[in-house]
Amino acid sequence: MSFTIKREIKAITTMVRSTGEEVVVPEQLPSTVAPFVGLGVGGWVKFKDLFRSSVMKEFDHSCKLGKIVAIHNAEHVHVRELDGHEHTGIYPHHMAPATPYEVVSGSYKAGDKVVVVDGSKMKDVTLGSRCGREWDAGHAALVGQLCTIESICSDCDLYLKGHGRYISPEYVRKATSSEIAAVADCKAGDSVVLLDGRKITAKRGSLEARIWTSRLTSLIGLVAKIYSVDRDGDLWLVERSVGAVSPDFVRKATPAEVEASKKFVKGDRVIVLDGERVMTAHRAAGIPGSLRGTMTGCEWNADKRAAVGKSFVVSRGWDDGDVSFLDEFASFISADYLRHVTANERAGLGAFSVGDYVVCDTTHEECNRDPGWVSDMNKTVGGVGRITDSVSTGFQVSYESIGKYIYKPEWLRRVAPRDDETIALLNSTLAAFNGSSVEKKTAAIVALTSALGKRKADD
Repeated sequence: MSFTIKREIKAITTMVRSTGEEVVVPEQLPSTVAPFVGLGVGGWVKFKDLFRSSVMKEFDHSCKLGKIVAIHNAEHVHVRELDGHEHTGIYPHHMAPATPYEVVSGSYKAGDKVVVVDGSKMKDVTLGSRCGREWDAGHAALVGQLCTIESICSDCDLYLKGHGRYISPEYVRKATSSEIAAVADCKAGDSVVLLDGRKITAKRGSLEARIWTSRLTSLIGLVAKIYSVDRDGDLWLVERSVGAVSPDFVRKATPAEVEASKKFVKGDRVIVLDGERVMTAHRAAGIPGSLRGTMTGCEWNADKRAAVGKSFVVSRGWDDGDVSFLDEFASFISADYLRHVTANERAGLGAFSVGDYVVCDTTHEECNRDPGWVSDMNKTVGGVGRITDSVSTGFQVSYESIGKYIYKPEWLRRVAPRDDETIALLNSTLAAFNGSSVEKKTAAIVALTSALGKRKADD
């Protein structure tokens, strides 16, 4: 549907009577305005949302810009701005044709913050090049992300900064002040708390960062510093096992939470952080002075690098900012290189201790993340191993003549019952391998395997 309207402009004149009373007299003038021709649904217009009695003599910079989405009758036109705001009753004589470039450049400018919307169900998208209008996986991966317009192209595409992608202006909306503020709150050097992402639908960050994974569940409640924010808006924390995290999965830590996270006393179980990332976050925060601790404690050396991700028990927290451990380790380490284990980690780590003998009963889906199941671990299934170390995500189990691997706590069960009968059985099994026949050795192995399969009674 389209329409053609001739507009009549009524001149307003003022007359003053002899009594001094001022009156307003409308005077009809001949129609001198050219016809408003040929604009239908899908046409781009500049318009003013005015009352019917108002007369718009010209279109200026204060005009709004949008697309005609419906024509209800000759006096009511439905227009939608690029930011999604709709006007359902615009009069045709308050509109004038606009070029697509006028609409885009009048609605956006370089530096504007925009949010990508889901364009998979949009129809009749006309702004932008063919590349910008084509909805593909690259566009879909940006849905919900806060992006910055780097430039507006002559073909009406928007070029998004840091993404190397052209996109139709119809696939974005202007970001709200709260959305912009939320991202601004997440910067390198800030301390944040990891929320329970299982209850959150993340809309910011890359597609990978918006996916909640099981490795994050054990870290819920973690207080950590941001050491980097990448071009996708992903947050990278000093805790190495976290990976890229959507800003929607964290909140800013309160001063009390930050202060509590820095205190370590005897008996606390802690995880060693990546010191290089800690120093990067420290510099990004612009904190004056050096890290806490002595020169020995702050030195980032091979011993400390090898301990990253491992769990230790604090022997003492010193007044100078250093911490020492009960376990064998470098004598002192800066408190800034440590974090407390989370409640979920304590629950998992509490089931086992270094030195326990354990069995993994089944294989698991292969995964490259740490800890992940690799094909070489298949040969350890059913075998008895000894826990030689604990890390932030699980335990290192050593198998004689096979090797050492990291296991999640839920993959393991403890063996080696305490009763005297089993101890005697273990001793007799060892004795059976000294010159005994193959049949006796086999029988001993069967008996031993059966005994080791019993779970240790709960403490």
